[in-house]
Amino acid sequence: MVHVRNFLPDDRFTTRGGDRRRRLRPYFGQIEPWKGVRTLVQAMKRVGGQRLIVAGEGPERKALERLAGEGGSDVLFTGRLSWGISFP
Repeated sequence: MVHVRNFLPDDRFTTRGGDRRRRLRPYFGQIEPWKGVRTLVQAMKRVGGQRLIVAGEGPERKALERLAGEGGSDVLFTGRLSWGISFP
């Protein structure tokens, strides 16, 4: 797996209160098979202290929600977001 730096500073994606032990990893976009969102969900099972937030819709969403629900990963599917929404 290759880590590609976000276009926003990493410190912007921590839980409320700035708890740096629990990092937020956002994905914004269509949930399509070729976009690699399944890989992100699977990766969350291997890393601790991080939460993946998937903001978007697409044909893979239901299958990925089931995969995340199998345990071992902290993934939140928000659906489509409007500007100005804050992460939980």
